[in-house]
Amino acid sequence: MARSRGKKDSAYSALDRLMQEPGSDHDILQDLLHNTDTNPQAKIAQLLAGIPQYSDRDCAIVFGSLLERALESAIGRDFMISPNEARRLFSYIDDGPLAKFSSKIAMGYALGIYDARMNGDLKWVARIRNAFAHARVDVTFATQAVVLACDQLLMPLKPKSGESFGIAQTPRQRFTTCVGLMTLYLTAAPPGSIRYQGNSVYEGMYNPRRT
Repeated sequence: MARSRGKKDSAYSALDRLMQEPGSDHDILQDLLHNTDTNPQAKIAQLLAGIPQYSDRDCAIVFGSLLERALESAIGRDFMISPNEARRLFSYIDDGPLAKFSSKIAMGYALGIYDARMNGDLKWVARIRNAFAHARVDVTFATQAVVLACDQLLMPLKPKSGESFGIAQTPRQRFTTCVGLMTLYLTAAPPGSIRYQGNSVYEGMYNPRRT
């Protein structure tokens, strides 16, 4: 017996509301950071450790979702519409134009929240997350395709030969560090001020020597 349209709509709505629950981003971030330390340096140090309590698949999907939500918040920070109207723009149920991660990435780039460097990193994170979520074979951060994809991330910077700057990192550590720092950048600025031009935090993340 076919399920009624009303029950389907209720199920979709319930899932959408679950995704929109306030405070979940901070809860996930604290879980990923494994404590409640508010010291940015301590948080970055933990991100560099690779967050070992998650499996590779869980790490890719949860980190990717955390970053997507942070980007959504950054895009919607200066909207001149009601929260309900803004939510519909990001809703899959309402066929919102900004529901897809790729659409959010394109909008953030168009708004000047970041330049081509972070735009490229965001796209690679989305591709890596999708590979873990949808591949029909077992995928880990040791899978060659994932290794190659993580190597495309511009940030965190790799040390040049003979340099003491930076540290050698596994693909998983590159992924978690990149996502963690982008998330902190996207969530740290107050309304109206999150633009990459002249932003010392942004330039600290993307050293000009890599451009």
